[in-house]
Amino acid sequence: MYDPNGFTGEHLYLDANVFIYGVEGFKPYDKFLRAFFELIDNGQIRATTSEITLAEVLVAPIRDTRQDLAAIYEEMLSSAGPINVLPAGREILIESAAIRARSSAKPLDAIHIATAGSARASFFISDDRRLNPAPIKKVTLAELVSA
Repeated sequence: MYDPNGFTGEHLYLDANVFIYGVEGFKPYDKFLRAFFELIDNGQIRATTSEITLAEVLVAPIRDTRQDLAAIYEEMLSSAGPINVLPAGREILIESAAIRARSSAKPLDAIHIATAGSARASFFISDDRRLNPAPIKKVTLAELVSA
């Protein structure tokens, strides 16, 4: 398993699935994500995501009437938390359209990629194998736990 401390001092962009696996649990990633989010909470890793992430992570808790999970996500992705949550404003949306014009990226993926670029993130952390945030280096959770 990759040591999450290896990201200390880095600026990471987190895709929605990182939050889902971290909050709701996904056995192969549990240990890594607990340590990873602790480093973010302590300010040792700088993390950014898009406000779009909130719309993605709240689907299952709302569908399953899990207000407890919804409250965790809302707190995690609030402006008061350690994760920088950027709005999907006009510039991001224009850049996401350009990304879609050059690739096969889906709309929400393109917004994530544009937001990561705008934030000047050094790494894009996602478990979505089809997503390509180039020129930002993507690292999957699967790669991190198998390293």
